[in-house]
Amino acid sequence: MSERKVHSLLETQAQVRVISPKLTESLARLAETGAIEYLPRPYQRGDLEGAFLVIAATDDASTNQAVAREAERRHSLVNVVDSPALGNFTLPAVVRRGALTISISTEGQSPALAAHIRRRLEECIGPEYAALLDVLGEQREWVIHACPPERRRDLWQGLVNSDLLDLLREGKDAEARERLRVLVNAYLSGEEPERGES
Repeated sequence: MSERKVHSLLETQAQVRVISPKLTESLARLAETGAIEYLPRPYQRGDLEGAFLVIAATDDASTNQAVAREAERRHSLVNVVDSPALGNFTLPAVVRRGALTISISTEGQSPALAAHIRRRLEECIGPEYAALLDVLGEQREWVIHACPPERRRDLWQGLVNSDLLDLLREGKDAEARERLRVLVNAYLSGEEPERGES
């Protein structure tokens, strides 16, 4: 199972069991700390007992088929990474930046394309987007109470298109928070929020 999928499952508080003759360094550290259960061997029939969700990610097609068949017999959800048609659900490629989640799905037609798009998004959507979401979220209640409903959309659009993202990209969190307050107050006074280059 790929590291990315294991980490995604752990983020949801799932209990993860990895069955594989070897692990990557990152997964080995998780096994050492007890974050995941690790069985250091190939898959064997019966390994899926009690499993709610199964991901077959081996480089052996016959093993993946066997995993899918057992999962189906047990009425488990199963995703076969390289052969989506063998499973009963597909997983989107996901980019996470704090509370921001971007999901890419090809409905199982090309996991490679979904992964390619995910990598492209990871290059252009950095941690500053998570910071922007945090800053906007901190002020959400204030804006809702201070701004009439019919004007909120324009205000939020103005804030998103302002220079807040640039400030956060430069690590100027305090300046970004102050800038947001200035922009909101200006808008509430009848001015449009200034638009930056971001």
